[in-house]
Amino acid sequence: MIEILRQYIEGDMQVTEYTKDGKTVSHVVKVPVQTEVPADEQIPVPPTFEQRIKALEDTILTILQI
Repeated sequence: MIEILRQYIEGDMQVTEYTKDGKTVSHVVKVPVQTEVPADEQIPVPPTFEQRIKALEDTILTILQI
């Protein structure tokens, strides 16, 4: 059975070392990690708890007025 031995970031790569015996590395997989957000792309910010409550209250009020 193959298991993950170690995971770490090396430069711009996420390195995952796998093992078959639990001690030695059987193979390594390197995946690029995006460290910067492009200028034209924005990361969406989830609503706060208060904003979610307010949205639910507004929805309930709208339903009750029908």
